[in-house]
Amino acid sequence: MTNIRAVVERWYDCLGRMDVEGFAATMHDDVVLNVSGRTAVSGRCNGKRQLFQEVFPKVMANLVPGKVNLGRRYRIFAVDPPIVVGMMEGGAETLDGERYEQTYCQVFRVEGQQIVELWEYFDTVQAEARLFGKAIDVGEPLADPLRF
Repeated sequence: MTNIRAVVERWYDCLGRMDVEGFAATMHDDVVLNVSGRTAVSGRCNGKRQLFQEVFPKVMANLVPGKVNLGRRYRIFAVDPPIVVGMMEGGAETLDGERYEQTYCQVFRVEGQQIVELWEYFDTVQAEARLFGKAIDVGEPLADPLRF
């Protein structure tokens, strides 16, 4: 029997190290990603090919290489096969000198040894401003950041 928690932990660990090959290996070739909001990467992404050719380049375009840690800390909150629910925080320096700080919530569906579907929720205002250069007031940093 597959340890679905271990599959998701590997996904988070690889993302935290920016090990793109390891990250990709945790997902089925036909993985479906459902991304919240109305950003340039929101909506449904079908397969690793679309993820790495269309979505990932848009996310990384305004980030300083070597200054990115999108999964620096995570916690898994629930495991109810085939679903795993987790939360992570990450950040990066942007090419325009700003900090991109983000908290994400993910809901994974795992089959076999791979993630086959993922739902992701995050602060879309922060993404629009820092990743996609929209002139939006992101507000003040949280006085008491989320604790998880």
